[in-house]
Amino acid sequence: LLARRAVLATVRLLIKVNGMRLLDAFRAFDSNHDGLLLCSELYGGLEWLGMSLQPKDIHEIVRHIDKSGEGRVRWDDFEKALTRVEDEQEEEDWDTETRVNNHQFTRVFIRPKQMDELWTDPRLKDIKVVDDIPLQVLKEIKVKPKP
Repeated sequence: LLARRAVLATVRLLIKVNGMRLLDAFRAFDSNHDGLLLCSELYGGLEWLGMSLQPKDIHEIVRHIDKSGEGRVRWDDFEKALTRVEDEQEEEDWDTETRVNNHQFTRVFIRPKQMDELWTDPRLKDIKVVDDIPLQVLKEIKVKPKP
């Protein structure tokens, strides 16, 4: 429990040090813009912040944050996990300062870091993924472009 709290405190601090609000970080980590963080997106985001974690650590964080239990992190869960009561006033101060100084966070693209996911799209459960298509099969594929 203490280790988990320490990790979340570190994430909070690194987000702030990078001049981001929680929503900025969530949006930057969410590479496919679906409003949900997969393990690989969180992994890439935390690595971008400068954290060195293992995939098992990411799984533990996602299991802790994800209140639905499906293996993806929603904005509400992310915000609740990373907000302390004393941070709420700081967020309001940041919003006020941002409006006054007309400061905007520059969006960044953070690549997900590949790892095993906790969530699998149920639509894909019966689809067999072929990693290596033989060259002979590729040579036989004919593509005719439309005029």
